Amino acid sequence: MDDIQSSNINSLWLQNIYENLKKIEEYERYAREGCSSIFEYLQYPIETRRIILADVQYKNLKLILNEMLLVIPDLAPVIREEQTEQLKSKFNRIRSPVNNRTLMIKESYSESKRSIINSEVTENFGLALDALSLLRQEIIMLIKDLLYVKMERNKTW
Repeated sequence: MDDIQSSNINSLWLQNIYENLKKIEEYERYAREGCSSIFEYLQYPIETRRIILADVQYKNLKLILNEMLLVIPDLAPVIREEQTEQLKSKFNRIRSPVNNRTLMIKESYSESKRSIINSEVTENFGLALDALSLLRQEIIMLIKDLLYVKMERNKTW
């Protein structure tokens, strides 16, 4: 009975890691474009579209950070301790600049309107997003044997 419970816990734990990695990939897609489709893009009012998209992109970048905060500790039981520490170190080097919105988004203000008139993500944003994407890929490579079952060539379903 203990073996069955242990298998169920392991299966649920792996499912959780898989779901977190899927979320990170989805957030990455939204962080790159700011929307999921051309239809969604066209829904934004033209006057505020650039402001909204930059904000949405930044929010998705922050969501990637949140998911990474969850997934890295979950990997500890299946990867070596030094690998976990390396992932944490790389993550922390990325997290600090991302938490500084002014490094990630350039906003133009209008004194007369007392509001933001334009907003766009910076080159730093792209670099941070690329670094997080590489970190996600590194995680997948570290646990690929758990995520992908190798099939024997002669076996059939």
